Parts: sequence; C-alpha cells; structure tokens
Amino acid sequence: MSTTATRHGRPTRRGATVEVRPARPFDLPGLTAFFDRCSPESRYQRFHGAAGPAVRHEIDRITTWSTTYRSWVAVAPGGPIVGTATLAWGSSGEVEVAFLVEDGWMRHGVGRRLFGAMALHADDEGIESLLARVQGGNERARRFLRTVAPGARTRFVGSGEFEVDLPVGPAAALAAGQPILRETA
Repeated sequence: MSTTATRHGRPTRRGATVEVRPARPFDLPGLTAFFDRCSPESRYQRFHGAAGPAVRHEIDRITTWSTTYRSWVAVAPGGPIVGTATLAWGSSGEVEVAFLVEDGWMRHGVGRRLFGAMALHADDEGIESLLARVQGGNERARRFLRTVAPGARTRFVGSGEFEVDLPVGPAAALAAGQPILRETA
C-alpha cells in the first residue's frame, strides 16, 4: 500500500516551517482555536454563509477520516494550526475540496502546501480531478486555484457560485510546491 508522506516541514515564503499532515481527533481544540482566529469574512467564504452549529459540526468532521471525508491541517512552529483542507466524496461521485487558511498566514504558501498534499493523496486514490465551489465574489480563491492547479477549468453555475475543476496527481503536487515523497507499507 502506498501512502503519501506529508509530515515533513518546508519553509514558506514567511520563512517559518509549516508541517502539513492528516487531521486527527487530538486536533479538535487546536482547530476550534484556529476557526475562532479566522476573520468573519474568511469563515463566510469557506462555509458559504453557514454559521453556528453547522460550522462546529464541520470542525468535528475534520478530525475524523472516513471513506468519504478526509482532512489535513497545516501546523506552524510551536503548534498552532494555521490552515486546513478537506476532500469530501459526493453521492454523485465528485470529490470536492475546501480550504481555510488563517488570515495572517494567507499568501505564505500554506494553501499551496495543503493542495499539494491533497493532490498526492487523490492520485494515490486514482482520482483525476477535484471540484471546488467558490462564491462569485471570491476572486482571491479562484486565482489561488488557477495558480496551484495549472489546467483548472472554471465555470459559472448560477446563484453567484463558480465550480472549478482541478486536475491532480504528481504534476499538480509539484506545481503546488509539494515534494514528491512517498512511503510504502
């Protein structure tokens, strides 16, 4: 069985080393603190307006991998979680991706590293593309997705939302700056 090694640190543009690894149940307190540190605008864009119990349920889901739901966390030096990304398998077969990076850590390579880890995992699972749903006014997210996934295709689907198809695999991971390190078990 092949697994992706994501527990190594790599310098971000900020110069700090951020570790990207699968989320686990012991991350729950750190994820709660992370979500609370994110701005209302960032939380709104990630959850498309959902709030309260729905968001807290999502935080709980992030910490437990299942056959249809897997998440990663980006951990800064000293232990605070500064980003998270999730893959969720839909009933129609699409695999959706969602990201949230703490405001002070945006544009420092955290999202890029998270995408790289997910691209390798998706490749290991035989997935060829991921789907991101982005609010129409979130141009920053659409630019980010086009940058980390060369060949991404964007389409307007109505209700002020875009869908972005993201190719994945080793080439996407390299484009995202993720070293190709794999371990076999």
